[in-house]
Amino acid sequence: KKEKFRAVVEAIKEAHEKGQPVLVCVAGNLCSPEVFDQVKLPADMARLYVDYLGKEGPWDMDSLGWQLIDQLKKKCSGPIVLAGYSAGGVIAISAASKAPELFAGLVLSNTGPCSIGHGKPGFADELKANFDNEEYIRTFLGSCFYEKPSPELLETMWKYTRTVDPEAAYTVSRSLREVDYREDLKAYKNPVLIIHGSLDTRRKMDSVTMIQQSLPQAETVLLQTGHTPMAEDAKGYGEALNRFLQEKVMVQ
Repeated sequence: KKEKFRAVVEAIKEAHEKGQPVLVCVAGNLCSPEVFDQVKLPADMARLYVDYLGKEGPWDMDSLGWQLIDQLKKKCSGPIVLAGYSAGGVIAISAASKAPELFAGLVLSNTGPCSIGHGKPGFADELKANFDNEEYIRTFLGSCFYEKPSPELLETMWKYTRTVDPEAAYTVSRSLREVDYREDLKAYKNPVLIIHGSLDTRRKMDSVTMIQQSLPQAETVLLQTGHTPMAEDAKGYGEALNRFLQEKVMVQ
């Protein structure tokens, strides 16, 4: 893990020095950023994983959006493409709403600008009460996929949850159900790609519609996956992403 993290840090340092484009990956609540591992990127593009649950609070959506903006301004000198899904997508939406000029592209998956139609309203409290219940957490992680992923990925995700402050996970879950970025998100005018797992039972097509209403420039690609398309169909996700980068972002 340390070697891998060091490699990511060095890639970002090199990208910053060269002004290379960077894909910033923001995963869902309690989901390891490594769900993005199998997505292939252009050779000249660096990849940055954001572990927002591994930092000190506050962990509400507005604060996390500002924290992300601040860190990326310090770390990246080239074009930034922000890719988020689930809670990570809400953080990406928060950041893009606050500093729309910072991001050359926005990639959103199984997320939304508000929580209308999204899951259980009382999930945050349920999560807080069951954070140390291994069966509950493993069931939650499994529900992030339509088809069961590899045991290795599930184990990686389980181990990741044990590094998280329970209060962080609770606050993220509660906060994303309180915010509404539908109007603020309209400030973002650069290219947008929605890659949505159409078999998701948490974020359904109404979430896609809300994003499209705020971001009419968005292109939408539907994959036959559940909540985590970049892990469930890394090839399909990667093909859509690379086409978007080549046609809409890198040409700018």
